[in-house]
Amino acid sequence: MSGETRDNMTTGEAKPARRRRRRTWLAVLAVVVVLIASFSAARLALRWRINAELQAIRDAGYPASVAELEKWAVHVDREIGADNLARACAGVTEPLRGIKDDLPFFRSGNLPGNPTEPLPKEVRDAMRVHLAANREALGRLHKVVGFGHGRGPIDWSQQRIPHLGTALVDRGECVQHAARLLAIEAIEHAERSQTDDLVASLLTAVYVARSLETEVKWPEQYYRLDAVAVTIDAIEWIVSRVPLSDAQLEEFISTYEHAERRDAFQRVMAGYRAQDVDIFTNPSRLHDLDLVLTKGWRMDVYRLSGLLDLDRLRYLAIMGQYVDAAGRPVHERLNAFSRLDRHERKSSSFGRTITTAVLRHGGAFDDVAVTARLRTARAALSAERYRRREGRWPTDLRDVAPDFIDELPADAFTGAALKYSRTDDRVVVYCVGEDQKDDGGVNDKDSDDIPFSIRRPVEVRKR
Repeated sequence: MSGETRDNMTTGEAKPARRRRRRTWLAVLAVVVVLIASFSAARLALRWRINAELQAIRDAGYPASVAELEKWAVHVDREIGADNLARACAGVTEPLRGIKDDLPFFRSGNLPGNPTEPLPKEVRDAMRVHLAANREALGRLHKVVGFGHGRGPIDWSQQRIPHLGTALVDRGECVQHAARLLAIEAIEHAERSQTDDLVASLLTAVYVARSLETEVKWPEQYYRLDAVAVTIDAIEWIVSRVPLSDAQLEEFISTYEHAERRDAFQRVMAGYRAQDVDIFTNPSRLHDLDLVLTKGWRMDVYRLSGLLDLDRLRYLAIMGQYVDAAGRPVHERLNAFSRLDRHERKSSSFGRTITTAVLRHGGAFDDVAVTARLRTARAALSAERYRRREGRWPTDLRDVAPDFIDELPADAFTGAALKYSRTDDRVVVYCVGEDQKDDGGVNDKDSDDIPFSIRRPVEVRKR
């Protein structure tokens, strides 16, 4: 066979091979183009869904970013009530180290369990020292009542988002100390049977606590709840020790009704969401959580792959359910949160690195528990109003409405009627607590009941 013939045969065989290779490369290129187009379309669809979710949040009246959070959070002019109250609270001094253990509301067990027992001398002395050190602050606190609640603007974008140790809690701590100081002042007035003054002190304490009720971060809400709880501790002890007038009891009932801020925790959850959404736009703000993902090239891969957007969409869906749960009737909230928690623990963690890191809803129990205390206090005080007029405790708690309270509140944990027990000299109104078991109004390590008790006032034993 001649060389020319062999060359022609080789050329003839090479052409189909080149065509096959060309078709293969064209097919690979087509697949790549389709994959890129599909990936781009999926990314665009994902972005569209994210924007739709964010718009739905705005349409529902909530902020969808840090920039929107400040406009949404209620505040008043810094020159009006907020600034005056801040200055008054900031003037409260810490208890001296030598007396702190003896001060009511700073350490447990300082007030006698039986309000007819006299206050121990060391407690009385500690109270007088602390009150003397804060006379000027007390004067300012009493003057701010009536200015209106609110706060000055806060630049949320300058706060580091991750959770513990970064929140602006100084104001909350000041409010907490101010409420404790005022409660101690009320106890001091009770010792002197100065009923008008003790009522003024406790109502001022509630007012100071409520100055935090529109805040959208949990630390401030925690301090609000703690401050309100201090006033309930004080009035529970005082009302069995010093006879208050019917008008004064009625004022406490009304004050505690208004102190139950039903949307406070939902505002916290909405605030969390607005702050955390910003993390997905600027993930470098996660540096305090020390996630490996946020280091170097890993975040670039996470972002470019679309997993960051998928994470954000899942976070919005999950957090939306928590915000909705926080807005449910108070007795349904804990169960709703528990169901969501169980579902989240069973869910796959793929594509949810940041969601898992930032998802938070702490404080739901505290919010319900203090609501329970507010409700038992209102009901028990209305029973005391009944006793003052009828000369005996009501046989059935329902007998107090509507003459002594417009409507009896329900158990904050079950939604059922509050529990009630009475003897000749004592009445107890209580919620059954988180375990939803009736333990007879006992609150200890083995019982979750949340009681408010009133004893028939008798002459306090001489000191």
